[in-house]
Amino acid sequence: MHDYLARYHNDWNLFAKEILNVTIDHEQQAILSGIQNNRYITVSSGHARGKDYIGAVGSLCFLYLNRPSKVILTAPTSRQIKSIMMAEISTIWTRANDRLRELGISAGLGGRLLTQRLSIAPNHFLEGFKASDKRAEAWTGYHSDHILVVVSEASGIEDETFAAIDGLLTGTDAKLLLIGNPVRNTGGFYQSFQSPLYKKFVLNSLTAPNVISGEPVIPGQVNRRWIEDRLLMPSWCKPIKDSDVDVARYDDFEFNGQWYRPSDVFRVKVMGLFPS
Repeated sequence: MHDYLARYHNDWNLFAKEILNVTIDHEQQAILSGIQNNRYITVSSGHARGKDYIGAVGSLCFLYLNRPSKVILTAPTSRQIKSIMMAEISTIWTRANDRLRELGISAGLGGRLLTQRLSIAPNHFLEGFKASDKRAEAWTGYHSDHILVVVSEASGIEDETFAAIDGLLTGTDAKLLLIGNPVRNTGGFYQSFQSPLYKKFVLNSLTAPNVISGEPVIPGQVNRRWIEDRLLMPSWCKPIKDSDVDVARYDDFEFNGQWYRPSDVFRVKVMGLFPS
C-alpha cells in the first residue's frame, strides 16, 4: 500500500478523487492544493459550504501521504470534534476502504478508527480533542517532522491555545490549517487574514455549485432556496439600485439580476466575510 500511495504524494486532489472517493467542488479543490503546498492556510466560510469536509479530506491526505505523520484536530467544543470533524473523517475513511476493496486492495488504507483517533502506528496517527482539554504544556507531546494541526471554528480559539499550537510547528513539514465562520474582528483567526504568512481562502455560499445550478450537485452543501429566503429578510440584506452599487466599500453583490447590499449577518453567514 505504501508504494501504491507514492504516486499521489504530489497530487492530493487525485488521491481524494481516486482513493478517498470524494466529490469536492473547484473551490474546495483549490483549498486542498493550498494545504498541500503551504505551511499556513486559513479558510473563512459561509453557511453549509463544506469547510469541515475539506478539512477532513485534507487531514486524511496528509496522514496517509506522509509516513510517519501526525494530524491533530481541535475545536472549541467536544461536539465540533466528535459530531462534525471525526464524523466526517469516519465517513470518508469508510468510503475509501470500500473503494480500495473494489480495486482488489483488501487491506484498505490501514489503521484503526476509534471515536476520536485514527491510529496507524504508535508514531503515526490522527487525533481529535477539544482545545481546552489540553493544557498548554501538554501540546508539546505531539511534535513530529510531519504534522498537520487543523483548527475548526477557529474564531472561538483562545490566544493561549494558538501559542501552544505554534510550538508544534517546528518540523520540516509542519502545517497549520484554520477553518471557521468569520464571526468577530479579533483573535487569532481574524489576525490570520491580516498576515502575509497565510494562504487565504473564502468559501462564499453565493458561489456554491448547488446555488449556481439550482440543482443538488454537491449533497449536503447549501442550496439555492436557502439563499433566496435570506435575500427576502430585511435584516440580512437589502436590494439597491444599480446607481448605488459600491462593491469595494460595501461588498454589494448581484443575484438573479438584482443588486443587494449585505448586512453583517449576511456577510458572515452567507459570504464568509468578517463583519464590517
